[in-house]
Amino acid sequence: ATPQNITSPTINQVSTGESLPLQIIKKVMLVILLFLPLLLFGNMIIDSVVGEKERKTGEILIAMPLSQAQIIIGKTMAVALTISLQVFMWLIILLIAGFHINNPVLVFIFIFLTSIPIIGITTVVAAYSKNYKEAGIGLSIVYIVIVGFLIIPVLLYISQKSFLSNISPMTIVMRLFSGEYIPLVDYGLTLACITIVSIISYWIAIKLFERDDIIFGPRPGILRLIYDLVTLKKF
Repeated sequence: ATPQNITSPTINQVSTGESLPLQIIKKVMLVILLFLPLLLFGNMIIDSVVGEKERKTGEILIAMPLSQAQIIIGKTMAVALTISLQVFMWLIILLIAGFHINNPVLVFIFIFLTSIPIIGITTVVAAYSKNYKEAGIGLSIVYIVIVGFLIIPVLLYISQKSFLSNISPMTIVMRLFSGEYIPLVDYGLTLACITIVSIISYWIAIKLFERDDIIFGPRPGILRLIYDLVTLKKF
């Protein structure tokens, strides 16, 4: 019998798409870069609020014919405008560096809108803190929670395309610069989250400024403040 030559078939592996780790590297890292300026200006709010407590200039500000709401809005809007300028410059730098970003105007708008509740939460921490050290520690803890809230839904969307992941503005921004079609209901969920957190955080910050025990002392504990908040006592 004549032996037959048997040729093993050649199998060529064809990549049909990006792997999940590669998607995370390309999309998540870019969206983190875009949101980075939002977490760099907390010290401005701390200095504006806590600094006045330590310098004893808060009494002068409160004595002026301005409401606590006007004081809070004035302080926070100055920071928001600074952040918007930084985000705009950041976008220009990334575009010049060769990053492909679709819908840059919408990306800018949603990042700026995200800064509003973050500034409000930072103001709450600063209003309650007695000094710079306490404010710095509190802000570090709060920012860890904020970063988790922003990033975890992004990873959930990449892996499962979950609708609820749009609760994070970072998810919408990632989808925008990726050029993905986004239904209006997804925009609505993100905007609703931004609006609710903004209203709650600014309301708490204003109410804290209206309390003499917060501004002048002795400051109540967190549990006492939560009780007053739930029962609307002194708020």
